[in-house]
Parts: sequence; C-alpha cells; structure tokens
Amino acid sequence: MDNQLIGCINNSLALGMYENARFLGERLVAAAPSEHNKYLLATCYRHCKQGYRAVHLLKGCTSPSSRYLAALCLLDLKKYHEAEVLLAGLGDSEVPAGGAGWYLLGRISRLTNRLSKAADCYVRALQKDPSLWVAFTELCMLGQFDKQAQFCDPVQLEAVQQRLVQEQQQGQQQGQQ
Repeated sequence: MDNQLIGCINNSLALGMYENARFLGERLVAAAPSEHNKYLLATCYRHCKQGYRAVHLLKGCTSPSSRYLAALCLLDLKKYHEAEVLLAGLGDSEVPAGGAGWYLLGRISRLTNRLSKAADCYVRALQKDPSLWVAFTELCMLGQFDKQAQFCDPVQLEAVQQRLVQEQQQGQQQGQQ
C-alpha cells in the first residue's frame, strides 16, 4: 500500500499536481510516519508554497536530504541563521547535498552580507561539483576572478571530474557492503 501511494505522490509531483501530491502525502504520513515519508510530504509542502509546514514536519529528522530540504524552506522564509545551522551545524564535512549544500551556504552568506565567506562557499561548491554553473556565476558577480579562474582550466576540470567519479564509485561500493 505504501509503495503504491508513494508512486502516486511521485507521479503527481512530476505532473505538477502539487495539491494532489500534498493530500496523498498527508495520508501517507498519517499511516506511516517514517523520515522518508515525511521528506516526501515536506517536498509536497514546498511545492505548495508551504515551507513553514515542511520545516515543522522535518524537525528532528537527521538525514542529509531532510536537512537540505528544511534549509531550502528556511531560506525561502528568510530565516537565514536557522538554515545555516541546519547546513553547517555538524561541521564542514557534514554539509548535506555536496556542492548544492555549499552553494546554499554561499547564498545565505551573500544574503547576510558576508561576501568573503560566500565566495569561499561557492568555491567549495564548485570543488564538490564543477557543474554548478550557479556557483560559478555567483563568484563572477562577487568579482572573485582569481577564485573563478581555477574552474575555467580544462585540465583542472578533468581532474575534478575524475575525483567525482571515484567518490561516486566508492559510495556505491560502500552501499553494497
């Protein structure tokens, strides 16, 4: 039953039927309040512009994806400090969502006028994921041409790409054990 309902929710989300997905998500969480199901319902809430409900639902959830989604909702709500604590509160090595998490930290830093920290976060985002064009453009807008130059070098990009592939393979190997 749960898997069928999850499939219906994902289908509704993919079709842009967010209110339908929200309704089904609420039924799912009422029947089986797991962290995964709460994450799915929180995703529905965010699409329905109800980030405050998503944040409330995700309180106490510890998975990286839940922390990242809650931080996105907090950013939408302009609760920058709370979003930053969710993303970086466990230390630099625990920032959820890899490069996307660092990019979000950069946005928070920029929005709170900590431009040097923002630039550092954008660099970390690009080191984790060189395909994050948004982080690159933010560096350009901040005038950090010395920092962005390292991401324009094709040799450097290839080295980063190889590192990402190795990390992905290691993660898959660990998941199989």
